[in-house]
Amino acid sequence: MGCMGKSYRHRHHWDRASTGIGSIIVFIALVLVAGIAASVIIQVNNELEIQAMQSGSETTAEISSGIAVHEVFYHNNSGLFDLLAIEVQTRAGSRPIDLSETVVLLSTTLQKSLFTYDSYLFTDTADINGDLWDYQFYPGCDAVSFGVIVLRDADDSLSSTTPIMNRGDRVILTVNLIAAFTGLTVRSEVVGRVIAESGVSGVVSFRISEGKGDLPRLHFDQSATSFDAVTAYGTSVAAVSSDAVVIGYRDSDNHNLGTAIVGTISGDTIEYGEAVVFASAVATSISVTAVSSTHVVIAYCDNDNGNAGTAVLGEISGGEISFGEPQVFEEDATSAITITSLDATTVVIAYNEGMADPAPGTAIVGTISEGTIFFGSTEKFTNGGCSSLSISSLDDSRVILCYSDSSSGVPGTAVVGSVSGGSISYGDSVEFTDAAITYLTLTTLDRTHVCAAYADTGNENHGTAIVGTISGTTLSFGDSAEFKESATSHISADAIDKTHVVIAYSDGAAILGTVSYGDSLSFDSSVAFESAIPVSSYLSTAALDSTRVVIAFDLEGGPGSGSGNAIVGQFS
Repeated sequence: MGCMGKSYRHRHHWDRASTGIGSIIVFIALVLVAGIAASVIIQVNNELEIQAMQSGSETTAEISSGIAVHEVFYHNNSGLFDLLAIEVQTRAGSRPIDLSETVVLLSTTLQKSLFTYDSYLFTDTADINGDLWDYQFYPGCDAVSFGVIVLRDADDSLSSTTPIMNRGDRVILTVNLIAAFTGLTVRSEVVGRVIAESGVSGVVSFRISEGKGDLPRLHFDQSATSFDAVTAYGTSVAAVSSDAVVIGYRDSDNHNLGTAIVGTISGDTIEYGEAVVFASAVATSISVTAVSSTHVVIAYCDNDNGNAGTAVLGEISGGEISFGEPQVFEEDATSAITITSLDATTVVIAYNEGMADPAPGTAIVGTISEGTIFFGSTEKFTNGGCSSLSISSLDDSRVILCYSDSSSGVPGTAVVGSVSGGSISYGDSVEFTDAAITYLTLTTLDRTHVCAAYADTGNENHGTAIVGTISGTTLSFGDSAEFKESATSHISADAIDKTHVVIAYSDGAAILGTVSYGDSLSFDSSVAFESAIPVSSYLSTAALDSTRVVIAFDLEGGPGSGSGNAIVGQFS
């Protein structure tokens, strides 16, 4: 019995041991299962966290990145809106925006247009000339392309090939409304978006407001008044301020002496001071330029001194003018004199030099100091004589000369002169007509554009004009346009602003020309300012500001045939 009891107790111990080992195995299995489950949960949680972070990042980037449209500008060209400028920047917190991958979508009620970036239409900050509506920024903008004008780029991230706009940059996107929509008119509605590669699009939405145009039509409300009621001849006028002009002329009733008078303008009326003799000699080829609001220089041929080229400084005070001593700048005979000023102390005079046939076209620089004009050396710009010659300043160191010799059939030609240290040098000359021209006049629109008006002898002397573009001393010209489709003469022009020029001519009429796309000209209807017969001659035009112009003239027929007159034209 004792043995059986021992056996029972032995089995009981083994059973208990077996049960413990099984529990341990189950426990270990549970731990392993829990570990695997935890690992799966952690992995799923990590994946969800990564996905959430990525979604959040993409959502944040989509919401905060993109283009913001700051402002929209449009240009009114005499009632037709032809240019659009969209000022843009990156949104707060935005990633850099590649403008080469950006598109502009614009819609009117009639048309939808899509524009992409053109690297040839990139204008850097250093190349901006201060005029947003300078047409040199827009000509290449066609119906499918927009350009870029950089306003601010501190880190130089924007270039023509990689226009990357980032934080702090300001850019203007340029669109040619003529090319895209044939222009817009008042009350036209435009909506659209500036769509970047990623991020929020910039919204464009505007309605063109009421307006009469940048420049209303030319009109003359008062009759011309006489500054010399007897016999003036060969008038030349220069504006010294927005309310005063100086008129130089030959007084045929006083031995043909060179004479000048100040005209003070109030509204569209002119009051004159006392006429003052500036040359105690017969004066011809008179040309006047203002150097400041108180000083002018008059250049002329002194017939009593063998037609020597002479200039004199005039000072204006209280509506009157006085003169210093005349200074000879060319001792040989001169003709076709024309003068322009660069600044308050520098003038450039162009003329035909000597009695040779042909007399060479020559220019000289004059420097004003202590009430006297000092002249440098002469420099020829052509070996041929200039029957028509006109000069205009581009800035304080450059002039442009246009000329032609109708007697030898030399076409209309232009050349840029650079002034330095009292001397002048020239670039390459460029022909802008196929035939000789007469009655040439030249005016500067801005430092890179000029307008020449003339009678085209190759087209029966029709009144014609053309715009030239200047880069340094390099010249190019657009297509010519007729402002009078019949013969004309005694033409004079002056720029009202950078895109408008007024041209007066011998019919006693004037016409407003509008410059588009840099070098294209169009004209309004002509407006008569003088009805007397015979028609006006020896015209001279001077813009007072962007709203008024003075035209000085005498009447056809030569010395002793008519009075000297002036009239104010207005734009309203």
